[in-house]
Amino acid sequence: TPISPIGATNRKGRNNTLDARPDDPGSPYGIGSSDGGHDVIHPDLGTFDDFDALVARAGELGMEVALDLALQCSPDHPWVGEHPEWFTVLADGSIAYAENPPKKYQDIYPLNFDNDPEGIYAAILEVVRTWISHGVTIFRVDNPHTKPLNFWQRLIREVRSTNPEVLFLAEAFTRPAMMRTLGKIGFHQSYTYFAWRNTKQELIDYMVELSQDTAHVLRPAFWPTTHDILTPFMTNGKVPAFKLRAVLAATLSPTWGIYSGYELAESTPRPGFEEQIDNEKYEYKPRDFVAARANGIEDLLTRLNAARAAHPALQQLRDIWFHPTSDDALIAYSKRIDAAHSPTGEDDVVLTVVSLDPSNVREGEVYLNLVQLGLPGDTDGSFPCLRVTDELTGAAYEWSGTNYVRLDPFAGRVAHVLRVEPLSVPACGRQWRLPGRTPLDSPDRRPSLKGHRVRSRHSGTRHRFRSRRASRPSSRTRRNTRRRHIECVRHDGAGLRAPGVHPRRPRPAGPAQTGPVTGSGVVPHGRFLRGAAAVLRGLRW
Repeated sequence: TPISPIGATNRKGRNNTLDARPDDPGSPYGIGSSDGGHDVIHPDLGTFDDFDALVARAGELGMEVALDLALQCSPDHPWVGEHPEWFTVLADGSIAYAENPPKKYQDIYPLNFDNDPEGIYAAILEVVRTWISHGVTIFRVDNPHTKPLNFWQRLIREVRSTNPEVLFLAEAFTRPAMMRTLGKIGFHQSYTYFAWRNTKQELIDYMVELSQDTAHVLRPAFWPTTHDILTPFMTNGKVPAFKLRAVLAATLSPTWGIYSGYELAESTPRPGFEEQIDNEKYEYKPRDFVAARANGIEDLLTRLNAARAAHPALQQLRDIWFHPTSDDALIAYSKRIDAAHSPTGEDDVVLTVVSLDPSNVREGEVYLNLVQLGLPGDTDGSFPCLRVTDELTGAAYEWSGTNYVRLDPFAGRVAHVLRVEPLSVPACGRQWRLPGRTPLDSPDRRPSLKGHRVRSRHSGTRHRFRSRRASRPSSRTRRNTRRRHIECVRHDGAGLRAPGVHPRRPRPAGPAQTGPVTGSGVVPHGRFLRGAAAVLRGLRW
């Protein structure tokens, strides 16, 4: 929000009431008082020396300071008395206040760019340069779509000519065509409709649009909530909703943000509006952030930011692939950047699985497109072929093409953010060992598999082999023994699929491929598998 002085005329009270109490500070968007206008700091917040110290400390921590640039004035702003022509004067001589039905802003006068565009431009440019001189490098522009486009194009071009490091973020919730146009005329980043995309298909469709259709003109920033936005999903979902939306925002978009107090999961709306009650737009709001640590959101945000810093794949938009899941309340997607384009000089792949249901335990299977995760096209996905490490917990797993996932919001687990690495030993070349016996591929032994359990050294999976026919001393039987039929049964009851072997009860295929973003090709499997030659591929008899 803006940090300039707030006017006294028509000052708003708490929760946007029209009658302010003496101790109510008013809305920070009612900019301007006898203390000054847009280029002055509110006396309650400190001085420019304090602000400079803040900017310096942020730089030491690797952060930058952004400022809300709202081009509007309170009735007490110096510009109202000095330049009344900059505003819309009604027939009765009064100045029109701002409206955005059903909202009314009696404490705000909008600028009218028709009367003296050059005068307004020069004043705004001076304001922007003042804050740049104090270290501001990002301007979050309030409702830029309500001002002339040629004004923004000219202003951004001139600022960039002397300060190319400065960014402009468009806070414009308007028609998609206008949002794209703002990107075309120079805005570096844009707010989006992410906050209202809740279902799996809505998220997939929106990411396809942002990563393919508009990525060349619109660079999205994802915010789960703001001081103006508190969706019913967040209101009803409470802490789990705040967690899962943070994971989605941090892993889907290269740029994401949270509003002050997000760690506390403030989810009570102002009656009749989709915004927080007791909103700090109208009052000073101290918060107990230490007590808020108990809900786990602060720790989650720390781990998400650490994962983003460690993985270049999460810092780009275009290369995203959605993998099918057996439950529509589970969404799985991967981001990948190859070594040639990675600042680390190594391939980087991150796979994220998120529960979209903040109220229930969700479990299901994730069907991975292994090629999109960097594996060769002929990789056998029926065996473990990936090592995945959860950046949120540190737990490591070995995954195949089909994997079981269980996410419990009541236990604090709403997502996996997985670093993906190929296993060093291909699944097809693994060695199978009889417990306490010579390895099967030993040249001095050809053991009988009948009645034995064997374990993979890599996955720990146990298998029981049973002969499907009796051995006979004839040459025909000896020949057939080399390809005898066996059953492979895992100790946990789940099935494996070998190449060329069809399961007894095949699983339906996954959703059809919809382009380079959406995955397909579900790996079917069953409980009982046949084909000794396929399962024991790579063994020397």
